[in-house]
Amino acid sequence: MVTAEAEPPLTSLADVARLCEARGETKLSHQIERVVHLVRFELGRIEIRPKEGTPQDVAGKLGAFLKEETGERWVVSISNEAGEPTLREQEIAKAAADPFVKSILDAFPGSEIQDVNKVAAED
Repeated sequence: MVTAEAEPPLTSLADVARLCEARGETKLSHQIERVVHLVRFELGRIEIRPKEGTPQDVAGKLGAFLKEETGERWVVSISNEAGEPTLREQEIAKAAADPFVKSILDAFPGSEIQDVNKVAAED
């Protein structure tokens, strides 16, 4: 649904995932974050490589969602290129690089980060 309120422009796959989440499209947001590798992103065009086992309609659903939300046509296509790590994989790598987290991982050999939870900042 296109609203009168101006939305910030979508400039990344993370922006798209946040928009899905904000609009209650949690399943689509989850897929974008966990099973989609970004190959290319430009205004009106997204190229992705879904992980094996991902529903085949993910590109179509994403394109339809973006059209509905922005009023603009978005082409979402599937690629065979490797692409970037998923958004979840990127969050885990960022967490693992944090000195405090790294010290915990080093203290417990063989341990690994399973998930990263976002915590709202206190005012």
